[in-house]
Amino acid sequence: MLDDLVTESLPLASDSSVAEGLLDLVHDELIGYGTDGSNQLDDRQMALSIRSLEAVIWRLLGMPLNLPFRNFTTFRSYWMQAGASGHGGWQARRDIVEELLDPIRRELTRLRRGAGPQVDEDLIANLRDPTAIREYLTRLQRIAESDPPWPSVRRRN
Repeated sequence: MLDDLVTESLPLASDSSVAEGLLDLVHDELIGYGTDGSNQLDDRQMALSIRSLEAVIWRLLGMPLNLPFRNFTTFRSYWMQAGASGHGGWQARRDIVEELLDPIRRELTRLRRGAGPQVDEDLIANLRDPTAIREYLTRLQRIAESDPPWPSVRRRN
């Protein structure tokens, strides 16, 4: 599936939801690797996850991800060069990950808030009267804009 994401969107999931999931995966795995060794992916799987995330972000936002590493091994080299290997290194590595991934997370949040609830027009086009569905979507959009989302639950750190 990750190989497929490099070249195309998944048929049953939006690029937006895939990007958020991949971003969480990459974030959590980098934090796990850089702190307590709790990562579950290996170097090859991490490289594929990063490459897939880059492709989805490019399709969705039209911007490069530009991580300065390609996998766990090069992430370790990066944090060593940044001086995040000694005392306080775990927090420094968390900070590195946050610095690199938070701008993308903010863009995805902005995109999600701007998109609002939507239904593919093809799904409702054959209904006798899709007016009610469109009215409910408009109401949901108004509610979503006036009711801020719950604070996100922090991922394991």
